[in-house]
Amino acid sequence: MKRKKTIHYCVLFFMLLSGSSTAFAQANEPYIYGEIGGGDGSHGLFQMTLNTVFSKNNIISISYYYAAHRSANIPSDFYPGLFESFPQQTLSVFGLSYGGVFFLKTPCVRGILKGGLCAGVAATPVDFEYNPGFLSSNYSFSHQNEFVIGLVFNPVIEFPIGRGFGFSIGPYVNVNAVSSVFAVETSMMFGKLRGRRDGNY
Repeated sequence: MKRKKTIHYCVLFFMLLSGSSTAFAQANEPYIYGEIGGGDGSHGLFQMTLNTVFSKNNIISISYYYAAHRSANIPSDFYPGLFESFPQQTLSVFGLSYGGVFFLKTPCVRGILKGGLCAGVAATPVDFEYNPGFLSSNYSFSHQNEFVIGLVFNPVIEFPIGRGFGFSIGPYVNVNAVSSVFAVETSMMFGKLRGRRDGNY
């Protein structure tokens, strides 16, 4: 009886070891690539992202986003100066997302479904005071900075047209208490985007 248990435990041990080795091998062959791009919608966007695809179809992304749009609390008679624009409410956040990769038959197209959290600073123009000047706006103002935490949803379609270069497109949604963002973005991708043979593991 003890011998059967010993054999059973040995078999389980080698199965676990084999599974761990496979997972380790996959984890050591990730696709690591960067993105840089922008978009438009409720806000204008600029973004930089570092992606890691691992264990066949998992993805983790670390991102920086800068979003801006015309502030809603501007006085009705405000006009910008000659070399100025209307005051902008801005959002500057870092985000961490996780999701899945959906490989298609062609190695040059794949889908990404991911979401996560972000944190950063929202800057809102406040304290408008009528103060006309020559070639400048007729109001002076300051910015109020607020710390924000938001939920991010960012599904995209990626086109890794080469092993080291491609582009992506998809919606970007950032829901927070100060300045939520709904936009469509496009990005240029560079780095290790896919394998040598067919683009998949």
